[in-house]
Amino acid sequence: MTITRRDILKRSMGLVALGMIGLGGLTLPMPALAADLDVRFSWYLPNTSSTGKEGFNVAKRIEKLSKGDINVKTYPSGSLLQQYETAEGVQNNTVNLAILGMHWWGGKVPALEWDTVPFLANDVDALMEAFHGPLGEYINKLLEPHGVKFVGWSLYGYAFDYINTKHPVKIPKDFNGLRMRSQGTLSSLFLKQQGATTVGMDSGEVYTSLQRGAIDGAGSGVSDFVSRKWQEVANHVTAIKYVPIVYPIIANLNWWNGLTGEQRSIITQAMRDAEADNLKDIDDEYTNAVAAMKENGNEVYEPKGEEIEVWKKGYSPLLDEYLRMSGEEGKHIIELLQEAGVTDVTLN
Repeated sequence: MTITRRDILKRSMGLVALGMIGLGGLTLPMPALAADLDVRFSWYLPNTSSTGKEGFNVAKRIEKLSKGDINVKTYPSGSLLQQYETAEGVQNNTVNLAILGMHWWGGKVPALEWDTVPFLANDVDALMEAFHGPLGEYINKLLEPHGVKFVGWSLYGYAFDYINTKHPVKIPKDFNGLRMRSQGTLSSLFLKQQGATTVGMDSGEVYTSLQRGAIDGAGSGVSDFVSRKWQEVANHVTAIKYVPIVYPIIANLNWWNGLTGEQRSIITQAMRDAEADNLKDIDDEYTNAVAAMKENGNEVYEPKGEEIEVWKKGYSPLLDEYLRMSGEEGKHIIELLQEAGVTDVTLN
C-alpha cells in the first residue's frame, strides 16, 4: 500500500490528539494540511520548439507560484498523446491541460480556423492583448460547449512555411503537381487552388513519407523542419514570415471549474507570465532555423517586399472561404480583430 504525505499528516494529527488527552487538554501546534493538486500537462511538439519550451516554462512557473502545492506532471513530445489524439485527450480528461493548435478545433467550430488565414493578423502584441479581452472571451464562448476551455495563450511560430523534394517554390503556382502535406481545411484549399494534391497526416509521419516519396513536400514552420529533421530528406524551403498561428493551452472544462479560485488564479498567472518568453522564442526560433538550414546546404527562399504581395494575392481567396464556412461567428471574430487593431482587413 502506498503511503502519501497526506496520510502521514493525518496520522500525525491523530497522535497529537492523543497527546492532548494525556496532557490534560494542553493545546499543541497542529501541522497544516496542504491542499495539493496534481496536474497532467501534455504537448506533442519537440522540446526544442517554442511550444515545448512554453510547456516547461509554464509548468515551472505554476509550481513556483503555488510554492509546490500544485504539482505539474509533464508529458512532452507526444510521450502520452500524439497530435491527432490531443483534442480528445483533453475532452475526456486523460490530461488536464494540453497545448494544441486552435485550428484543430475547426472541425467542431469552423470559426476557430481564423488564424490559418495568412496575413490576416499583422500585430503580434495587439493579438496577445486581444486574447485577454473580448476576442478571447468570444473564442471560449464558442469552444466551451465541447467540454474544453482555452486558459492560456501562446504562439507556435511562423507556421505556414513549406519544404519539398522536387523544386524551389517561389510563387504559389510552383506548388502545381506537388503532393503536399497540409495543415487544416484552409491550408488544403490554398494548395489545391495552386494545383497541388493534398494529404492530411500527423507531423510525426512526415519524415518517413518524404524519405519514401509518399509525399513531395509539407507545410509547417521552419523550426519544425529542423527539430523534426525534415531538412535531411527535402532540400527546397520557402520561409514566409508573417504573424504566427495560435497554440493555446487548453483545459478540460469540468476539471477547470472544479479547481479553487486560488488554483485557477495561480495557473492563469503562470501562463500570462510566460507569454513574453514565448514571443521572444518564436522570433529566435525562426532566425536560428533558417540559419541552420542554410548551413546544412538547403536552398532557402525568403520572399520580401513585392514578392510578399504575390503570396498575399494567392492567399486572398481564403478569407472569403473562411467567412463562407464560418458564417456570423467568423464575421464576428474578424470584427473583434479589427477593434483590437490586430488586422487591417475590411469586410464588405
